[in-house]
Amino acid sequence: MAFNLIKHATRLGFLRSIRTAPRLRAKFKDGGEQSTFNDMPIPEGCWKEFNAKRQSRQTTMLLSGLAAFVASIVYVTQTELLFFNYTEPDYPYEDEE
Repeated sequence: MAFNLIKHATRLGFLRSIRTAPRLRAKFKDGGEQSTFNDMPIPEGCWKEFNAKRQSRQTTMLLSGLAAFVASIVYVTQTELLFFNYTEPDYPYEDEE
């Protein structure tokens, strides 16, 4: 089935036009075919302000993640969904003697 479809598509010229289509190459900023250091982005603005904004956002994400982690551990221990075995468990039976 698939072979017949390819055979008919080749006869009609669909696949031939796809294979022989010229590849478009990207031109770089300096107009060449190869990338150079002239194509690198040029930094603009004060790096201290940019870094301070980024650091404050990353610190906020770190603290919110840490708070969520601590809250989930507290929730799990208070509701006893998970037992960490930090104490010796009680025996399920009573001594008869």
